Amino acid sequence: MLTTGDSLGEYVLLGAIGSGGMATVYRAWHEGSGREVAIKVLHANLAQDDVVLRRFRREGQMIQQLQHPHVVPIHEVSVDHPPPYLVMALIDGPTLHHLIAAGITFSLPETLTVLNAIASALDYAHGHGVIHRDVKPANILIDRDGGIYLSDLGLARLIAGDREMITLGGAVTGTPDYMSPEQAVGGDLDHRTDLYALGVILFEMLTGHRPFAAPTASKIISRHILAPIPSATTINPALPPAIDAVFQRALAKDVTLRYDTAAALIAEAGEALGVRPAIETERLRIIISPDPTRSES
Repeated sequence: MLTTGDSLGEYVLLGAIGSGGMATVYRAWHEGSGREVAIKVLHANLAQDDVVLRRFRREGQMIQQLQHPHVVPIHEVSVDHPPPYLVMALIDGPTLHHLIAAGITFSLPETLTVLNAIASALDYAHGHGVIHRDVKPANILIDRDGGIYLSDLGLARLIAGDREMITLGGAVTGTPDYMSPEQAVGGDLDHRTDLYALGVILFEMLTGHRPFAAPTASKIISRHILAPIPSATTINPALPPAIDAVFQRALAKDVTLRYDTAAALIAEAGEALGVRPAIETERLRIIISPDPTRSES
């Protein structure tokens, strides 16, 4: 188990930021560049799998080449000295998940601003043959200047390959709340699995609820596969009726009925809502700035 003060290559760990099913993320200091970074370290059970390590090296290097203003940059991929890790830019700000959990609400233009940036990142990645496979609010970061970033791009495939319900040491790649029906059954995926997840996030931001909530992961997955798409306007009557048609397409069980690009999804949502993404991000900067009157974990 790594602790504060341990070294990974040229990096000194400053403390853990968070942990998931596949890796733990640490804040770290790189003496050579004089900057803080984020390091994602694979869990020991994955680090001992030769197939995972080969894929980690091959696809990690490919993902490292992606450069987009709304994608968290990867600086280094290391498998030569255990444990394997990725070095990424440190985004100093909360995830969209944390903001939603803290009760922060977004106006319609702010919602489109956040998701339009993520749509741009996804379309860029898809154009380079990379599918995210785990698009969710926890992988959307907003820094203290209002910048919006997509993280963990391609990590699910990097770890587990093309079959997304493969379990590696108890970790299922993908998150049930945002998982497309085809991903839930372990089927073949294309870029439209990411667009489905983007539609789920849009639904959640507009209504305050995920479309297929349930008490257990297995029931959530079952609802993604079988349950009809709920009406957003029934949950939030303030929304215009046209938005329900957007969700019928964005969350279609049949992948061929979905949008072809993330930009098209967000553009049509904007038309249905009668708003455009906000050009200024001042409000986003206010949202993520420390507030002495509010306590957040």
